[in-house]
Amino acid sequence: MACDISQPFGLFSIVAETGMLAPSLDMLGVADSTWQDFAAFGLCAMAAVIFHLAWNTFEAQRLSKLWKIAWRFIAALAVPALAAWGVLRGYQVAFASELAQNPLANFLHGHPVLASIFYVFITPATPIAAGSLHFTSTHLHDWYEYTTCKRKAYAVNSQLPGLSKQLQEQTELRDKALTTLEEEKNRPRVC
Repeated sequence: MACDISQPFGLFSIVAETGMLAPSLDMLGVADSTWQDFAAFGLCAMAAVIFHLAWNTFEAQRLSKLWKIAWRFIAALAVPALAAWGVLRGYQVAFASELAQNPLANFLHGHPVLASIFYVFITPATPIAAGSLHFTSTHLHDWYEYTTCKRKAYAVNSQLPGLSKQLQEQTELRDKALTTLEEEKNRPRVC
């Protein structure tokens, strides 16, 4: 079995989201940075698995209709939950920026809708991307194989007129050689 290149990228996106998500776990009372990283990785991995399984329901024929509905429903619930978490992350980043007297705090307080849109987008997008990357890489690989085969087929097709001409020339040469041999065979022999 060939190594699927999408797995390291999916894991990288989960680890990157873990680094961005971990500080916002202060809101839930997780103050230790090690436990924040551990909990954030668990949340990101769980969300990625939910979206992976939901995406799998569109392609897998072995799942029953009940399981397909269940995974799609769970993923549909996960999206608004992650969106709400994104809003909370935006508030947490604004609060932390304000404590650190970072200019980002002024921007986030001055543009709360823009900040909310950003965090609402980035929070569900990362696990969705990590969960669907496996399927995307398979389709990209199939597309690459198709276009490569198509290009080779067109190359063979473009050589066909030249090959037809060569075949016709070879056939004419063969016919001439056969005619010459036939004439020599029918010619009377002088001994």
